[in-house]
Amino acid sequence: MTYGALAFGGMLAVYFAALTAVSGWSFTLSQFSDYWYYIVPLAAGFGVQVALYVKLRQVISRSKDTGTVLAASGTTSTAAMISCCTHYLTNVAPVLGASGLVAFVAHFQVELFWLGLLFNAAGIAYVGSQLLKASKARVMAADPVCGMRVAPGRAAGSFAHQGMTYHFCSQHCLEKFKAEPHRYAASSTIRPEFT
Repeated sequence: MTYGALAFGGMLAVYFAALTAVSGWSFTLSQFSDYWYYIVPLAAGFGVQVALYVKLRQVISRSKDTGTVLAASGTTSTAAMISCCTHYLTNVAPVLGASGLVAFVAHFQVELFWLGLLFNAAGIAYVGSQLLKASKARVMAADPVCGMRVAPGRAAGSFAHQGMTYHFCSQHCLEKFKAEPHRYAASSTIRPEFT
């Protein structure tokens, strides 16, 4: 949650710094007071995405899928930021000689805010669904004898060994483990539950 709050504050800081650098402090305050109900939810949505992503990293910290989730989440956050801030190009575009762009962006300012909110919602939904999937997958255990995936609540048996609980798909695997726990615990690549 701390990372999400930092991301929220950082996003607002970037907004204020960038707009102040381009158009001055009084314009920045004026725009914020006119559009705070778009800007604050956009920054909050970014903070939620960061918080969800950090939690997801904790859940799947050793998974190869983490980079894919980061790329997709980063893309939706970037798209939300671009659509949020694009309407401020009206302040810079005349200097760049892009008067057509100025007219377009000025005309669709509110729609660009909504587009940013839409991208934010998509990012939250995506990272949230990935977190849900990873959390469900983590609830599964692997039988240390045969490697079969087992839901701990539905396991055919469980056995505590050296402070860890192992779950088994069948009584046969449980009995093999009980006969030689050091053999299977030492060669196991699974992460059993701590008891």
